[in-house]
Amino acid sequence: MVNHILIKNSFVLYLRMLLILIINLYTSRLILKYLGVEDYGVYNVIGGVVGMFSLLSNSLSNAISRFLTLSLGKNDIESLKKTFCTSVNIQIVFALCICFLIEILGVWFLNYKLNIPSSRLYAANWILHLSLLTFIIGLISVPYNALIIAHEKMSAFAYIGVLEVFLKLCAALSLALISWDRLIYWAGSLAIISIFIRFIYGLYCSKNFIECKYYFLFDKKMLKQMGGFAGWSFIGESAGVLKNEGINILLNLFFGPIVNAANGIAMQVNALVVQFSSNFLTAVNPQITKRYVSEELESVYRFVKDCSRLCFNLIFIAIVPILYSTKFLLGLWLHIVPDYSVIFVRLVLISAITESVCYPMITLQRATGVMRNYQIATGCVHLLNFPIAWGFLRFKYPPEVVFYIAIILGFINIWVRLIMLRRIIPISISEFIKEVIGRVFLVAMLVALPLSYFSYWHSLDNIYRLIISLCIPIVIIYIVGVNRREKEMFFNYISKKIRK
Repeated sequence: MVNHILIKNSFVLYLRMLLILIINLYTSRLILKYLGVEDYGVYNVIGGVVGMFSLLSNSLSNAISRFLTLSLGKNDIESLKKTFCTSVNIQIVFALCICFLIEILGVWFLNYKLNIPSSRLYAANWILHLSLLTFIIGLISVPYNALIIAHEKMSAFAYIGVLEVFLKLCAALSLALISWDRLIYWAGSLAIISIFIRFIYGLYCSKNFIECKYYFLFDKKMLKQMGGFAGWSFIGESAGVLKNEGINILLNLFFGPIVNAANGIAMQVNALVVQFSSNFLTAVNPQITKRYVSEELESVYRFVKDCSRLCFNLIFIAIVPILYSTKFLLGLWLHIVPDYSVIFVRLVLISAITESVCYPMITLQRATGVMRNYQIATGCVHLLNFPIAWGFLRFKYPPEVVFYIAIILGFINIWVRLIMLRRIIPISISEFIKEVIGRVFLVAMLVALPLSYFSYWHSLDNIYRLIISLCIPIVIIYIVGVNRREKEMFFNYISKKIRK
């Protein structure tokens, strides 16, 4: 059952998301305008090089979030303090390791393998080091962010997030005033902003959470537990990194930075849209973990089913208007629309729709701590994306083929996740298919039919197409996509806010 705390936190996060969405859209337009397509593509692919090394840290980041939430769910303050201090030390060690790897492998790969114009190599090396600094600051911030989420203090998370994007907007506006290398200036601005935001997170946590008092501690038992959890998460995380940053590097090797610019636009649209579901998940994830810790297995299974449907509905409402009016929206948003951007955006968003129902299941799987077989199974499916894409590109297929492959593998992984989760928790796959997969498939079909009719028979102005493609999914989801209890709970919450 979706409770009032969840609705409240989701509401706060969606206000944050809406403001961030507007600012980010305008910021991206400015960046592409002032950097140009080629420099934008260079920045995007170098970010992918740094991101490739995130597979060494993402698995531990997930472990940190899980163990902090578990300790908080048990109300064990001493364990929470140990977990926090151990987490910070682990992230510092990993930051040093990643620095070492990028300074050796990353610099070599950038200068001798990537397809970057020789006139931009000097700037590209600066971007690599500044992007590395930004990445490391974010890495060390993970335990602090995880504490805020575990305590479900979403308003603080929202305010700091809005401050961050506002500072990025100021940096983007200042690009017009810069007469020297704008690419280096932009990367340097992001590094400075990341340091400042890291300071704000640390200050908030130290003032509000008693467990956020750092001292040197390396708890061997906890390190072993985190390492065991993270070790098997490594497979899944490496698959995710290869799916995104790895594919971006493949596109650079075969097609150059211009196609990287189109991929960067597609990834940014995807990231903005996925915020609709990620904000919801930020509010949901602690509750899934806490319910599992309390051994409320039947309750947590019902909760995950409800969340899977709601997650799909939220991201579907955001995605349908973009799919229906992609060319119009990109032209409205960007000063320059790189080649391949329209098809890339559409395919990336279709892939996001297929994966949206899996997010609550992933959180529940992580809450169990039983990761080995799950990560091997799902990770192997996602790992296929990189070699299959490389093979198709070697045979001169167009760049969009990499996204078709990702969509097919995404469908396969839905079934794999269900099968692996059933081995740990007594769930009914047929029930999940009927109540979640069947319901969301029905919603998708009922939305697609009238939109196909309008596309085929009516030559509508773009603004009318946009309005229709936004209204139809909302109406269909209200009628078919949510049950009576969820409607009543939502309207009760809104009516209380209006009365206040």
